[in-house]
Amino acid sequence: MTTPKPKINIAGLPEWDASDSLDSEEEIAAFLAEAGRDGNSTLLASTQGYVDRAHAEHFSEQLASLLEADNDDGAATKAHLAVGRPIYYWDDELQANVRERPDGRCEVVSYDAAGQLVVVRVV
Repeated sequence: MTTPKPKINIAGLPEWDASDSLDSEEEIAAFLAEAGRDGNSTLLASTQGYVDRAHAEHFSEQLASLLEADNDDGAATKAHLAVGRPIYYWDDELQANVRERPDGRCEVVSYDAAGQLVVVRVV
């Protein structure tokens, strides 16, 4: 007679988000490759959300350290836009990466399975 396995109270487990483990482009590529291996489009789509959060967290951390380092007053952002380059940032309200163009247009952006930037929608 086999002993029954103990039940696990999943409500008591800590939350885990795969995006917290995606610390490099190599890890992200491997994560996407594994998710796409079986051809399950639903899994691949949900995987993309983790990748988006990992990118956003990485860029937010970089931006925060830059802002702390030189007490940015927005001049760098304005200068970047003034020379015709878009800026990218995480929008907490939209819970998404945003590309703001020099003409003021804003787009929610993501990355496809190949790591290419994709416009999700215009905001």
